[in-house]
Amino acid sequence: MADNMTWTSEQKQVIDLRDRSLLVSAAAGSGKTAVLVQRIIERICDESHPVDIDRLLVVTFTNAAAGEMRERVQAAIAKRVEENPDNAHLRRQEVLAGHAHITTIDSFCLSVLREHFQEIELDPGFRIADEGELKLLQADVLEALLEEEYEQASESFIHFMEAYAPGKDDERAVQLILQLYGFAVANPRPEDWLNHCLESYGAESMETLEKQPWMCTMTEQLRTILSETAALYKRMIAVCKDEGGMESYESVLLSEQQMIEYASEASKYDELRERVNLIRFGSKPRKKKTDSFSEDKAKRVWDMREQAKKQIKSLSEDYFADDDERLLQKQHLAGVQVKELVRLTHAFLLRYSAAKRKKNLVDFGDLEHLALNVLSEKTPDGEKPTLVAAQYRESFEEIMIDEYQDSNYVQELILTSISRTDPPNLFMVGDVKQSIYRFRLARPELFMEKYETYTKEESTHQKIELHQNFRSRKSVLDSVNFFFYQLMHKAVGNVEYDKDAALYPGLVYEPCDTHPTGGATELMLLDLEDVTEDSDDVVKPDNDDTQAVYSSREWEAAMIAEKIREITDPESGLYIWDKEQKTYRLTEYRDIAILLRTVSGWAEELISVLLSKGISASADTGSGYFSALEVQTILNLLEIIDNPLQDIPLAAVMHSPIGHFSSEELAVIRAEEPPSQCKHLYDAATSFAQKYSDPADAKNKEGCHELAGRLRTFFNQLETYRRKSRYLLLRELLVYVLEDSGYYEFISAMPGAATRKANLDMLLERAGAFEKTSYQGVFQFVRYINRLKKYSVDYASAQELAQNQVRVMSIHKSKGLEFPVCFVAGLGKSFNKQDVNASMLFSVDYGIATDAIDPTLRTKESTVMKQAMRSQLMIENLGEELRVLYVAMTRAREKLYLTGAKDHLFDYLEKKIHETDKTARELSYSQLTMAGSFLDWITAAACKHKSFKAIYEQLGINVPFDGVCYKDESPLSVFLVTKSSLSMQTSLWRAEEAMKRTALENWKKETTDETSKNLIESRFLVRYDDSPLSKLQAAFTVSELKTRHEEEAFAASGSDIREPAAQLIKQETEVSEHEMQETLLPDEELLPEFLQQKDKMSGAARGTLYHWLFEHFDFTGDLRAQLSSFMQQELISTEERKRIRIADFDYFVQTPLGKKVKQAQEDGTYHREMPFILGVPAKEMIENDKNLSEKDENEYVSVQGVIDAWIDGEDYITLIDFKTDRKPEDMTDEEFKELLKKRYIVQLSYYKRALMQMTKRPVKEACIYAVSIGQTIFC
Repeated sequence: MADNMTWTSEQKQVIDLRDRSLLVSAAAGSGKTAVLVQRIIERICDESHPVDIDRLLVVTFTNAAAGEMRERVQAAIAKRVEENPDNAHLRRQEVLAGHAHITTIDSFCLSVLREHFQEIELDPGFRIADEGELKLLQADVLEALLEEEYEQASESFIHFMEAYAPGKDDERAVQLILQLYGFAVANPRPEDWLNHCLESYGAESMETLEKQPWMCTMTEQLRTILSETAALYKRMIAVCKDEGGMESYESVLLSEQQMIEYASEASKYDELRERVNLIRFGSKPRKKKTDSFSEDKAKRVWDMREQAKKQIKSLSEDYFADDDERLLQKQHLAGVQVKELVRLTHAFLLRYSAAKRKKNLVDFGDLEHLALNVLSEKTPDGEKPTLVAAQYRESFEEIMIDEYQDSNYVQELILTSISRTDPPNLFMVGDVKQSIYRFRLARPELFMEKYETYTKEESTHQKIELHQNFRSRKSVLDSVNFFFYQLMHKAVGNVEYDKDAALYPGLVYEPCDTHPTGGATELMLLDLEDVTEDSDDVVKPDNDDTQAVYSSREWEAAMIAEKIREITDPESGLYIWDKEQKTYRLTEYRDIAILLRTVSGWAEELISVLLSKGISASADTGSGYFSALEVQTILNLLEIIDNPLQDIPLAAVMHSPIGHFSSEELAVIRAEEPPSQCKHLYDAATSFAQKYSDPADAKNKEGCHELAGRLRTFFNQLETYRRKSRYLLLRELLVYVLEDSGYYEFISAMPGAATRKANLDMLLERAGAFEKTSYQGVFQFVRYINRLKKYSVDYASAQELAQNQVRVMSIHKSKGLEFPVCFVAGLGKSFNKQDVNASMLFSVDYGIATDAIDPTLRTKESTVMKQAMRSQLMIENLGEELRVLYVAMTRAREKLYLTGAKDHLFDYLEKKIHETDKTARELSYSQLTMAGSFLDWITAAACKHKSFKAIYEQLGINVPFDGVCYKDESPLSVFLVTKSSLSMQTSLWRAEEAMKRTALENWKKETTDETSKNLIESRFLVRYDDSPLSKLQAAFTVSELKTRHEEEAFAASGSDIREPAAQLIKQETEVSEHEMQETLLPDEELLPEFLQQKDKMSGAARGTLYHWLFEHFDFTGDLRAQLSSFMQQELISTEERKRIRIADFDYFVQTPLGKKVKQAQEDGTYHREMPFILGVPAKEMIENDKNLSEKDENEYVSVQGVIDAWIDGEDYITLIDFKTDRKPEDMTDEEFKELLKKRYIVQLSYYKRALMQMTKRPVKEACIYAVSIGQTIFC
């Protein structure tokens, strides 16, 4: 953001305040990143106390955010330098900016460990493990742990496994251990937290139990529920008084209200239990003939009373059914299982840590915990910063934390350990309303704790609110405020949405009088019950429940599609402000985003409907990679390369384009032999191939001989792959398979070829990454992939990006983004309550809760602690959902749409209207906590708005609007949509499309303009010639031309000069122990030969390594010293060093060519690695073709390559090419030299040609130095 920008007074405070810890609560769109960057710039440019930029630590949430901030800071510094070129301090900052500590917390922790590994005795060669590798390692450790436990067969372990893994495998128990492990490592001291989880199960009395945090929280929640219920009675009594004649009802209600209010005043659990169990409900009064009140009013009152009665009964059953003795007994029974789980998790934690340490691996959680151990030590008095932390404290003038609301306890302790206290120097910015990473165990409570204790006034711990939104129109912000004033409160979500938290417009949009712009937020509700059997729409639900769910999504998609067509209509569409063009323009597809709570199961249907309506759309699902056909095919192939006795993968590959076997052929093969003789498809297929190998044996079975021949070809090919898998690296194997099978070329001709090829390229990358892990081979890779699938670790499938598409994405993906037009869709989707209904519940604050299981009596009962934790987790989940909804609605710049679908919509709305207190500003606690979807909240809040008045009238409800929400002027429009109306709109659109198509198909008849006809025909009837030039690619590499020459030579004479894949420097060559000792780092040890790993480096890799050394060696100096330097700089690895024979290079220096190179280096006339691009007449490439036209003869193709080395002599240039080809054992040196000449003559000729063109000097010597024989070959 520009230095001359006008900042608000609050933003100016954030930029200028010093010598304090500052918490900035930055609302959505408030420009927090711009303010943070400006604060950095002002700190380094401060005239009274300038700070070097490398003395600021800026911690961001993602690498992308860190990169963006670094770029902004560097650009701002560059601008200041341009304005003040003579300022030495600014020029210094420009240099230091490249080393600025603008980083993620993980990267910072990594730097701490790299610099201070010795403090915790960490091997400095550690590697960050791949996610899939960690899954495999966890599985291996758990398998070994459980196997050992089964061998010992302790009573507590057996009972635990019977209770929580009663099926055929231990998967449920494994998941519980991993889940508890995840919660443990989210705490600074995982083992202490695990021990803390047991405290609630050691209580011997109710007095001790009532002191537990979960018990205190539960008591407060129960009192809140009782108070809410008493308030509901007040509403009922008010209705009775207004109606008149309902004294009998009023008397019953008043008595019950008093009992409930008395219970809500209890301060302890035992008092609550006693008072709630004393509540008694009276009978419904009968209406007398003299009573004049309305039956409808009476029914409404009694329905509300039944709701309250149901609430009290639920509390009594769930929380107050047991006396003290039984409650403690059940708690102890539950504790037996919890203790066993904690024991197993603790054992897993230690073994897993040891396994990672043995392999020298760390994960991202380890980075934080190990860095914490470097920076803080645990003492009896709590955490104490170490001497290393003190050094960092002196190094950093200020620590700035972006997205502070998403920090966790470990990160908090790390950063506070290196921060100062006098004066404090923490700068924290974030928005707790946008904390949506609870599933990653983020702790927004850290933000709220400071928010509630920091002062607005001047102090050493101060907070500043940034209210103004510089993104959205006032209409969008007003509607967001309208909803969240009602929805977001301290009791649910831990955030109070008040005037300090509300959004205020900071950006004024230019007026537009010619086109519609902005406008009210639209709430679009679809009634799913308006079914017309002959509806001609895209979807019609049937009786199948699953299809009905899908149909509801597609119906909602159809409703969204109609609205998109409306706002993009050229004549009447919505216009938006184009920030780049500085003008208004019509909304395009690329301006629209559809945001979903989850894209899984939704995006596919939504996009399908949009495409069917002619609307281009794409979804960023972040998944779908493993389900891509081409990826599945190759993974199945790898499975049968590892083990062909797998029927499903084998059948899939045989049926794929690799095998080319039809379903009918597979059926014939399988049916030939009974399963008793051929258990597997592999056995049946190989038996079939052998049985019908002789045509005579197949004479009575048409086609069997030909089928048997194809089977033999297929299995020979498979056997080749299996054989190569034993010595090829995984990536090399995959490359070979894709080329040999032709599958890569096949998918190149399929629809969506670019996406499919990108998916396979990604698989090659995954294979390459896997080779760097501690696991090797096809079997382990298949296991690795299967483990990723099992734990839902998927990758986004490659996508072909279009410029003008509607974007469909999850709300989490949209965080930090903005869109001119937003649809927040799928509001009717139910909240995911899976975690609160699990057999065991976990909480960072309260530990573990489970049922009381008696293994002797074989009984299971819920405990009060489990009920309390379920309620608390539900509230925390709902708070997260509220924040997710807030993030979604604040993404819109100019127009916001809220869409949802519901069965029996009118009944649903009527119920919501009656449940809602329309005089209150906020929704009640029960309405917030009993909600099952976003739609429940949205409709309950919207029904207080004046836009709902028409719906009241349509439902025949005569409820006078009153209250602050009705007087709210926030622009909101509500539309009820039916399926029949959507069907009619779709039919009209189809008719229009059909008319357009007819007009296009009959353009010759309809068009009378001969010029237009001729133009269309000339473009559509163009023919491409089939000249030889059309078959020639436009660019070649020198290596491609060399291969082309080899193939032509082989075709012409049968002389094979081609280079086999393995014909490179001999792989089994090992350096001597003496030579290794000369160059290895001092701390490295030599292993005896029988313990050394086998050579994993291919010949091609070794050749590349030798070329790199020829490029970087200074032959005038000590080669061994240089090699040691390369290793210390991590330019080459220890494994690579083991494959280098330094004698090869010593020998080169002693040859005449080597001496010449050495002298040239001293003279400065030796040049290396020079890339070139050369224009070559196309006729040279196809000189044997007589059909070249004159035009073709003047065409050129590009030839590109890299020249290894050349010496710029006084009279001429000497060209040098280093070759690492291995000499065949049955060939003499002279024969080998002739072979190399023939093989590389074309390559060298292009090098000479390029050199002469670039230097304008003659190249009289061109030579090859053959490393394997140590000789120079002049060509």
